[in-house]
Amino acid sequence: MGEFAERLKGLASTRNELKQKSRSIPRDVCVAARKGIEEGEVTHKVDKEK
Repeated sequence: MGEFAERLKGLASTRNELKQKSRSIPRDVCVAARKGIEEGEVTHKVDKEK
């Protein structure tokens, strides 16, 4: 394998390890957050229409 392929394989392995270790966000929390965003519960300067 070439140097690039080896590096890519290493990065993919690191990514997979991190994904395994990270906690997932419960679905109900995601749904509640999306609902709040869509209803305008929280707005930031970047969210405002120009």
